[in-house]
Order: sequence, then C-alpha cells, then structure tokens
Amino acid sequence: MNNNLCNIWIGNIGKYNEGKLIGKWLELPHYMNDEEFRKWLEDNVGIDEEYEEYMIFDYEYCCSALKNYTGEMSSIETLEEVADMYEDFNDMEKAIFETCLEKQICDNLLDSAYKVKKHEYITLEGDRADVIDMYINEKYGQEIAEDFINVIDEEAFVRNYLNDYTEFERGDIHGYVEFY
Repeated sequence: MNNNLCNIWIGNIGKYNEGKLIGKWLELPHYMNDEEFRKWLEDNVGIDEEYEEYMIFDYEYCCSALKNYTGEMSSIETLEEVADMYEDFNDMEKAIFETCLEKQICDNLLDSAYKVKKHEYITLEGDRADVIDMYINEKYGQEIAEDFINVIDEEAFVRNYLNDYTEFERGDIHGYVEFY
C-alpha cells in the first residue's frame, strides 16, 4: 500500500449471493468522475442492469484506527473525499489525523479530516521533555525554566498542564495536540 488512506475491495452482492466472488481492489483516492467510476464498476465488479448492488468487502488501512469508522456499507464517496484530503496532508497532519481517529475525538471520519484540513487544533511539537521545556520557557521565562527543568515530574506536569492536549506520534514526529 502506498501513502494513501486505504484500499477497498468492492464486490458484486448479487454474484456473492450466487456463490461467486467478483470484485476488485480500488486504491483511494481514485480520481474518477461518476461516469468513470460507473464504468470501472461495470468492467471490474460486474455491475449492470441485472446486478446493480455492490459493497465494500475488505479494506487495507493506513492506520488501524480507521477500521472504527468504516464498514461494508461505508460511503465510497465519503472515503474518497477523506482520502483526497489525507493525500494532501503533510506528515504532521497525518499524525494528528490518525490521533484524532485513534482517540475518537470526532464523531465521524469526515469531521476528523476537516478538523485537520481547516487546522482546527493547536500543537506543541517535540517529545515530552521538549514540550515541557517550551511550555515553562513561554510561561515563566528562560531563567526559571533552566533552574526547574531537571526537577519536574513529567507525568504530573502532563497531567496538570497538558490535560486538554492529546499526545501524538508518527515515526519521528512527536507532540501534543488540542482540537477546538
């Protein structure tokens, strides 16, 4: 799987009910208009006047949390829209989006993608020690930060000062995010 949101396996429901597994994997985003998608369904899934129904039989995900928001009857149009946004996200935005899904911050997949696309969040970038140092420097100044940074209980600090933030990590990207 490339750097895309997900791949979906679309199958023909009528053929499935007859004991035949007819379908094909589709990488999202697929960049087809409605007519091209209809033709793709016809050519690859056997959708025609006799067999009009299809559904998503399987997924390959970019992140495991995506499965909480998808199922057999998920809207391909919604998945396409989210996949299109995801493809344009930089690595930090992808990490924030995946955290939003994992922590179930939004009610649905589309809301999660739009929060990231519209930058409806605040981030503190860096590992825990960097974020604590940055927070103290900003709030109290460099001199105090240097004196106290080595005696701070990181767990208590995060619990007391960053409780509205959610920690995220993706590869070498670390930080805290708060959605609004």
